[in-house]
Amino acid sequence: MSTVARTGWPSSISIVAALLLRLALFNGTSLPAALSRRIELSTPLTGIRYLNDGVYIYRSGLNPYEGGNFHHSPLYLLLFSLFPFATSRISASILFTLSDYLAAISLRRIWIGRKWQEEATLKKRNDGRANVSRRYLLNPYTIASCIAQSTTSIDNALILLAVAAAAQGQSPLTAFFLSLATHTSLYPILLLAPLLLLLVHTGPPGKTSWRDVVGTVFFFAGFFLAETAITFGLVGDWSWISWTWGSTLTVSDLTPNVGLNWYFFTEMFDHFRSFFVGTFQMHIAIYVAPLCIRLHDHPLLAVTVLGGIISIFKSYPTLGDASLWLGLLGCLPDIWADLRHPLLSVALQLYSVILLPILHSLWLESGTGNANFFYAATLVYSLGCGMALVDILGAGLRQQAARTMIDEGILDEGDDGITNQVPAGRSEEIRSTKAILEDHDLVVVQYAGLGS
Repeated sequence: MSTVARTGWPSSISIVAALLLRLALFNGTSLPAALSRRIELSTPLTGIRYLNDGVYIYRSGLNPYEGGNFHHSPLYLLLFSLFPFATSRISASILFTLSDYLAAISLRRIWIGRKWQEEATLKKRNDGRANVSRRYLLNPYTIASCIAQSTTSIDNALILLAVAAAAQGQSPLTAFFLSLATHTSLYPILLLAPLLLLLVHTGPPGKTSWRDVVGTVFFFAGFFLAETAITFGLVGDWSWISWTWGSTLTVSDLTPNVGLNWYFFTEMFDHFRSFFVGTFQMHIAIYVAPLCIRLHDHPLLAVTVLGGIISIFKSYPTLGDASLWLGLLGCLPDIWADLRHPLLSVALQLYSVILLPILHSLWLESGTGNANFFYAATLVYSLGCGMALVDILGAGLRQQAARTMIDEGILDEGDDGITNQVPAGRSEEIRSTKAILEDHDLVVVQYAGLGS
């Protein structure tokens, strides 16, 4: 019996169990109400309580953006106004569970899409298709965000649907889902460039061309403008722009969250605020070009790293944002197998997740702490994510260096995908190459027979 047949049933059962767990927690416990109030999982731009308030105001015939406290996209306002997600717990549980399921299915499609490029490596790990879905659905960040009914879960699903479409060379779908994600949370527009590279490099051979890439840009612009026109017809004016995208860019709401901006701008003098707001937003965008240039032949890694950078430095992040790049990491088995300090990264995540609610309670409930306590925990969380991303990027660059040496015939690749052979008569060249790589901290392979 094949590996896929042996692992298919357990994997499917675990996926179904993860979905049923969500439905059970939604409808059988008080966790949804409790978690929806946690600032680690909900922000003014993603929280269900804020969204329900806006839906109620809109159904009363008023403009929810006039009060200045509603920051959700009008697309969410339309969705939750048409369907009873705001009033029915069962409907809400189905919506957010379905979002996670679509995200998990998208990860499977991304894994399959990679096979066009790396079929020789992946054909021995077909069971990874189910594993990436299972890891995403069982990720505590994903589960908590889903139960908290944070729209981050829907945003992540839209982004993963766009990545999956790009991985399979489907230009119109890539543009459509990315335009929706951009409309709801703005920052996904930074993923357009690496997704265009992904369309070219990861799609089926001969199916995607640069003409399709240009077409994707036009599709994206067309879909985005159409969605903007729909929202104008829904709200009746353009006031929503300043309270949705404007709030994201200007950090106008300083409600505490797991990000780095709220405390910084709370302490900032108004005279310097505009300068530093621009600096913080440009800091995120400045990573796009270097990552796309350096990782042009590995665009999925560029999407993963850039997604992680956005989750750290965006104006209103939640713990659910980390589940996006952690899910994409599951589609890069050669990368996470070569990480150098995964234990430290995981330990920092656990440390910060435990500290965040404790220090928040000390600050705002018992009154025995202050904002510095909670902000220190957010710094630890950001440090943990940053160290993990540096480790991922380093592993990717080391794998890239090894692949270059294989392509140039300096090294041979074994059957298990690990470089472990030295061609005859090339020992001196290998010693020289090994020394150069070691000088640049790029050693990723085992050099058999170097000492002989």
